[in-house]
Amino acid sequence: MKILSNKRYKELLDYESKYRLLYVQLSKEIDIWNKKYNDMFDKNKHLDEVNCKLRRKIGQLEDNWIKLRKWIVYNKHNENTEQHYLVVDYGTLLGKMRELKQGSDK
Repeated sequence: MKILSNKRYKELLDYESKYRLLYVQLSKEIDIWNKKYNDMFDKNKHLDEVNCKLRRKIGQLEDNWIKLRKWIVYNKHNENTEQHYLVVDYGTLLGKMRELKQGSDK
């Protein structure tokens, strides 16, 4: 067994205390980065849910537009006039739009 000098012993203690200090500092940084990662993961999950809801809403709006367009074309071709454009009062058009919106909300 080798006996250490006091100087060498102090040096080793200094190294050990420095390494312990570095370990504590790195552990704190790891905790901070883990928290940031978890926060970003939660935000991403929330944004994915919002994105999914928006995609469904866009799909509903596209479906409603197609149905409204078909309704207008159907009414245009079933007019008993010689005009080639649809004459619908805004109340009827808005009523049809509300009907489609209520149907897509279900």
